[in-house]
Amino acid sequence: KAGLISKRTTGNGYCDRFRNRIMIPIQDEKGNFIAFGARALEDSQNPKYLNSPDTLTFNKSRSLFALYQAKESIRNLDNVIIMEGYFDVISAHTHGLTNVVATLGTALTEQHLKILARYTDSRRIYLAFDVDEAGVSATNRGAEIIKSVFDGLGDIKQFDENFTSFSDTNNRSSCEIRVVPIPTGKDPDEFIRTDGIDAYKKLVNQAPLLIDYQINRIIKSKDNITSPQDKAHLIKQLIPVLTEIKNSIILDEYIHLVAERLQIHEESLAKEVKKSLQKSSKNKSDVQPIVNKKLEKHILAQKNLLSLYFINSDKLSILCINNYLKEVNFTDSNYLLIKNEIDKIIQEVSETMSAEELNKELLIRLMDNEAAKQIVVNINFSLDDKKDLSEKLLLQFIQENILYINQYINLQEQEQLKTNYHAAKNDELSSLQLQYKVRELIQLNNSKLEIINNEQEEE
Repeated sequence: KAGLISKRTTGNGYCDRFRNRIMIPIQDEKGNFIAFGARALEDSQNPKYLNSPDTLTFNKSRSLFALYQAKESIRNLDNVIIMEGYFDVISAHTHGLTNVVATLGTALTEQHLKILARYTDSRRIYLAFDVDEAGVSATNRGAEIIKSVFDGLGDIKQFDENFTSFSDTNNRSSCEIRVVPIPTGKDPDEFIRTDGIDAYKKLVNQAPLLIDYQINRIIKSKDNITSPQDKAHLIKQLIPVLTEIKNSIILDEYIHLVAERLQIHEESLAKEVKKSLQKSSKNKSDVQPIVNKKLEKHILAQKNLLSLYFINSDKLSILCINNYLKEVNFTDSNYLLIKNEIDKIIQEVSETMSAEELNKELLIRLMDNEAAKQIVVNINFSLDDKKDLSEKLLLQFIQENILYINQYINLQEQEQLKTNYHAAKNDELSSLQLQYKVRELIQLNNSKLEIINNEQEEE
């Protein structure tokens, strides 16, 4: 039950889950030891890092490494630094930087952020992930989760007192997201060991706001920006970032800065941004009668999974995506209808059709269902952040969204069984049977979580 041993794949008996590995104890907020992380001692061992499976006392989605040691520093400094790995955090704490935590082999979650929000009033969060492709993707996903969790508390902070005289004292930001990029390409542990903790603290103190990080990364993604085509390509990537800025004064400042860096006319860029904002506003007004509140996580997960059919990726074919989603339980009637129509199109028309052909055929079939048709249109406006994902990251994206849906379904079933249990409390036999059903459902849920987590660790 504690996950220290696992059944042998061949023969009888059990084996040590963490044999020949460096063991790293994991504590909860109160200091109780709830799990272990482990690093391989030999290069031939896979996976390199291994965690305890989810148990009654340990859940990766709600646990943060070193939070017990970091919580007082987070409270005193009113900010938190989130890293990726155990040794990144251990290295930081060893050298005196103690407001640092890490996720445990999983993406940043809503539960993680709600826990951290108890310790920092300003909700100032530094994302200090690796600078490789996976780290950049984790930074982007983490930022979106942060924005989603604190949505409704105010706008994301989009100006920096360090670099501008602008001040908005009337509106408190819902949160402040900063990114700690390491220019040498090292991970935090390696940088601290080679360059020193003072050099790393300097990077933290100079860490740009998320929006500045995103703009700089897009502009620096191309070495020589000379041709009109190069500039147009970068502008296309920059406009979604710029249109997230709510304050018109700040937006004008960023338009000026971007135009200056790309050596383009400020008026031309302002026109493109305005066009995008108008288009976005129109789409929102069109959708308003159908979607009048923020999508719940399990609904958003269904939308995310359906979006994979339309990204035209050479990493995963439409047929391959369909196989991955074959057993997914779509709980919303419109999303289920769309998925069923996609299944029919693949069977009746072609298994090798392009995303454009699928989209066109699907909209024709959904012509009489305005709500479902609008969902497909909205999905097509949310594809940019998925098109460049590697196959590994796409598969991780699929697993995470399936997990959200399964968690919702299991919670609904548990709630229904609890309701039935209270209704049958005078019937001892029925109550006992329902108790067993609830227990079996929880065990089944934990087993599914362990399978998914093990698959992610093996990757």
